Amino acid sequence: MFAAAAAPFQWLTSVEGPPASFLTIDPRVVLPTYRYALSRGDLSRLHACEESPLLWLAIVLVEEDGTVTANLRAPIVINPAVMVGHQVMPQGCLYPLRQVIAIE
Repeated sequence: MFAAAAAPFQWLTSVEGPPASFLTIDPRVVLPTYRYALSRGDLSRLHACEESPLLWLAIVLVEEDGTVTANLRAPIVINPAVMVGHQVMPQGCLYPLRQVIAIE
């Protein structure tokens, strides 16, 4: 069993709607060179502008063989000022859907 009680992992839990909970990590912890530009549509859905401080999270998966991966292709972006978040998927993204995370 994988315990996510400590950094750099954190639980993202819904506060409205159907109950949902995801294990997440800051994508820059997995890949320090991680960069992503949001489209105008994404910024609009987040009620944000290019200067808005946003929280970026990659969903973590624990495979049956124990391999831990992060979805760098479709991060969840949250605007904490208005408590709105969305999973974003850019066209032509080169980041992997399952990037292996080395657990030490």
